[in-house]
Amino acid sequence: MREKEIQRAIDAAIKKNAESATDCANEGNKRVRQIVSSTSKSAPGKPPALKTGFLRDSVITVPARPGNPAVAAYGPTAPYAASVEFGHGGKNKAAPHPFMRKLAADADFHKFITNTVANRWRDSIQRSANGFKNLGNK
Repeated sequence: MREKEIQRAIDAAIKKNAESATDCANEGNKRVRQIVSSTSKSAPGKPPALKTGFLRDSVITVPARPGNPAVAAYGPTAPYAASVEFGHGGKNKAAPHPFMRKLAADADFHKFITNTVANRWRDSIQRSANGFKNLGNK
């Protein structure tokens, strides 16, 4: 009986971890979309201006999966996203217009991630501890 209770607690903690990772990826997705939604002309080194919306609309979230619950991701799928982010040489050179790196440097986003993960783990551990208080009496 104790082994089943312990396994249930572990499974619940893993599920909460996957939810945390997915929530963080969803928040990243939302914030990147906001960054690339400005219609004002953008200077080199600043996020790109919205033209057609294709880059913004290509941002997707890949949720955490049961086999790897700590990993979720978000990012653009537009084929030219890296060229916008980092710029490119060639005949029609273009300066970088970072949008993913802007979010990566955002202290508020880092705080969101830390709080989301820390709070879920704390809550999960607390629930498990409460469930195990009387485990020795069974």
